[in-house]
Amino acid sequence: MKLLSAILEIGEKLVLRPVGAVMRLPARVLAFFGSGAPIREHGVAPREVLVLGGYGYGNVGDEAQLGANLDRWRAISPPVEAVVLSPHPDYTADHHACRSQPASRAVIFWSNDTSDYNTSSHWFRFTFWLVLIRMELNARLMAAGLAPVFATAAEARLLTGLQMASAVHVSGGGFMTGPTRSRLWDTCLILRLCRRMGTPYFLTGQTIGIFQNPADRWLARTALRGAVGISLRDPGGSADELVSAGIPRQLVTNGVDDALFCRAAPRERIAQALTASGIAPVESYVAVNYHWWGMDAATRNQSAERLADILDRIGATHGLHVLLVPMVPSDEEALRAVAARMDNPAAILSYDYSYQTVRGVIAQARALISFKHHPLIFAMGEAVPCLSVSFDPYYHRKNKGAMANLGQERFCIDREGFFGPGLEACFTTLVTEDEAIRDRLRPALNEARARQDAVFADCVRATGLGG
Repeated sequence: MKLLSAILEIGEKLVLRPVGAVMRLPARVLAFFGSGAPIREHGVAPREVLVLGGYGYGNVGDEAQLGANLDRWRAISPPVEAVVLSPHPDYTADHHACRSQPASRAVIFWSNDTSDYNTSSHWFRFTFWLVLIRMELNARLMAAGLAPVFATAAEARLLTGLQMASAVHVSGGGFMTGPTRSRLWDTCLILRLCRRMGTPYFLTGQTIGIFQNPADRWLARTALRGAVGISLRDPGGSADELVSAGIPRQLVTNGVDDALFCRAAPRERIAQALTASGIAPVESYVAVNYHWWGMDAATRNQSAERLADILDRIGATHGLHVLLVPMVPSDEEALRAVAARMDNPAAILSYDYSYQTVRGVIAQARALISFKHHPLIFAMGEAVPCLSVSFDPYYHRKNKGAMANLGQERFCIDREGFFGPGLEACFTTLVTEDEAIRDRLRPALNEARARQDAVFADCVRATGLGG
């Protein structure tokens, strides 16, 4: 593993740096004769920031993070326009009322046309290094005032946007991890290009790490060490991995998930969603999210059977309706499998997959049980008692970290607890200590909001933006 990391370091020194140096020699002459690409001067208006992240696919949690960050940018003074890089710009522009342009995954890696990117296939992992060399040569040309002659027209537009931006903001999520390798490598490439062209960048609300090979670590180190700030959403785990990968600890701060303070829909829209799902707005219910990500067929069957049994007993014991909450359309199959195994009827939330709607629905729940991350974020953001279930290291890192941020980590259940008595015991505690939990969450939320606002303001100031 150390050998591969050393090879990557040597390759950069022997290939990228010498070629870049050679190409910069005639830069002044060529620029004089009009071959140079325009370079955005400091202070030129309008000032734009590019926002990139894991959204654009209709995942409610990812869209909530983007929505919250767009609200933050719209509140900046002097005004700054946030332009969102998305794999589906029309969808993003329509759902967030913002300008949106194609993201690197669609422009450079053809993610909308082939499965190689989304599956992190062997072909993607092989061709990535050729793409990295080519795109970094283009960035070095542009940094020298020259045109990106090794780029397609679409790639040139993306590179120009990166160079002209006042800053790049990597909006929160868990896409910079080993289990989501293509997204980690793609984002690291973009940040390396920003370094080459002198564009400042920062990251908020991140889970980073669970690196699985030296390439993951090398890319993360070379990309993230140039950030003006890195705000994490899980205390401990991500920070330790970043430091071990060679990122200075002073760059890293403990924040919260970007979606913790996103907006909820008005109460009338929540009432409509509940009524359409078969739940009267005045009824008391437990909201439940369950999904099959990362589970094999045997685990799917066992966990669905177990959850159905637990929910039947919880509903009968505590007098609660069961409302199953999907976060993406693909969750519906898993939730139907649970509902079909239950003795008592359960409702499945029928809604427009708006993060504002589902946050409002969770806000009115008596409690939440969730396998996914963002239902927990919405619940804690509304001071609703919640319980996390996670079977794998990726979700355990995300969920437990988020709950630890607000002092709720004791309500994080692993696989052993789920198949044992742990979940039902935890849920009983949630219900019996309902008011005490809410009372503890409210001041913790106030402190978290102040901390998150300060982290964002510090990063914005470090880029030269803001008042």
